[in-house]
Formats: sequence, structure tokens, C-alpha cells
Amino acid sequence: MIPLATTTITVTAQAESEPGEGITTSTRASGVRAVIAAPSGSEIAGPGGGSEKVDAVLVADTVSGITHTDRVTTAEGDAYEVVWVRERTGLGLDHVRAGLVAVDGRAA
Repeated sequence: MIPLATTTITVTAQAESEPGEGITTSTRASGVRAVIAAPSGSEIAGPGGGSEKVDAVLVADTVSGITHTDRVTTAEGDAYEVVWVRERTGLGLDHVRAGLVAVDGRAA
């Protein structure tokens, strides 16, 4: 449980279908209470200069099965790719922490 959520998120899984048919998505969870923070405040230009890597950390109510390469979209429309996940349980404070990289050139 997140004591102070600042947004809600939707988590989608991305899977490659048959070669040449593109990527399909399925929603793992939506309306999940969350906080996305950039504790270091550092931003690094990505390969080719077209993308932006943001040192962002997600703290959210538990999302079953969240994994790296899932996509997180905030209620405000910011999109991130999950690069690592740590689920925390116990004392009634179950939550998930995840490292995020901004996608589509947008950052929180």
C-alpha cells in the first residue's frame, strides 16, 4: 500500500507476435496508485540523441506479474519502460518498486 500516491498508472505487457506482424500489448493492470520520482535528478541523452534516459523510480501498489520491458503509462500520459522490478511484501505495506526509462521522448 502506498501512503501518498501522486498518480495512477496502467501497466501493459508487450509481446512480439509472428515475425513481421508487429508487437501486441495486453493490459496487466490499470488504475494502480503510484508515485514516480527522479531521486538523482539526472538525465542522460540516449543513443542517437533522440531519446532521453531518466533515472526514475516507480513505487506502486502491487502489480501482479510486472516484469522488465513492460510499459507504464501515467494518468498524465507519460510513458516509461520498466528496466528492473523489486516486489516488497510484509507488515501490510506490500508494494512494488521499479526502475523506469522514459519512452517517446517524454519525461515526468
